[in-house]
Amino acid sequence: MRKKGVYILKNYPIRISAKAIIISNDRLLTIKHEQNNEKYFTLPGGGQNHNEDLKSALIRECLEEVGAEIAIDDLVFVRDYIADNHEFAKDDPGFHQVELMFECSILNSSTLHPQSEPDKTQIGIEWISLDDIQNLPLYPKVLKEEIINLQNRCVKHIYLGDVN
Repeated sequence: MRKKGVYILKNYPIRISAKAIIISNDRLLTIKHEQNNEKYFTLPGGGQNHNEDLKSALIRECLEEVGAEIAIDDLVFVRDYIADNHEFAKDDPGFHQVELMFECSILNSSTLHPQSEPDKTQIGIEWISLDDIQNLPLYPKVLKEEIINLQNRCVKHIYLGDVN
């Protein structure tokens, strides 16, 4: 019997994930996490379910994690994450995820708050200033530069590679 949230690699060799890049007033909307007494930030979004299209997955994940209805714009980045190649290999051995990152905007301007299913390490939602992005633990790390490039409309890469 498979536990909820545990992927059996022979059944799910590559996990597909959709992420939202939401920038407003020179701030990036992030999910704040704490794990092993360390705080870090990621983009809102998550895994695509079987028989769910990618945009529906992203809409659902943003509702769950930040309590926001979103409009999805362009696909801007694609990232591979092969855990065995990175510093967190011991936490997720054999895990492989492909992330598709879309520019998005928030439709409902009310106060953001997680809904029914925030991630287990999620401790909050935080808007981080683009001026401070280089000094914060944002993952994947390559986003720090790419988000600034996106804001300046000079995107250099769409495929970011196998990065963390």
